[in-house]
Amino acid sequence: MCICTGVFLAADLPRLRGLTVTTHWHFAEELKHRYPNLIVDADRLYIQHDRFYSSAGVLSGIDLALHIIEQDHGVRVATSAAKYLVTYFKRAGHQSQFSESLKFQSIDNDR
Repeated sequence: MCICTGVFLAADLPRLRGLTVTTHWHFAEELKHRYPNLIVDADRLYIQHDRFYSSAGVLSGIDLALHIIEQDHGVRVATSAAKYLVTYFKRAGHQSQFSESLKFQSIDNDR
């Protein structure tokens, strides 16, 4: 499992050659440039390939951990873990790294 830029540490592993991975959007272009053997999807929160996982950032790493908990132990245990962490339970891995509400919060306005 690689969280955020941790994928840089695993990028040379032969088993990752040709796999789609994700990382924090800010470092995605550098990852593409340095490791052309990887397919980098900079718009995903997390990606799973069999037993290899990568996530976009620290918070999406929590989303990924909850996904793994749900796979291994079911929705009740994953929901309990999310409650303990005071976080949302479900943000699917295919969700964009850029939230719609954040986009509107960052628009300059006079109000």
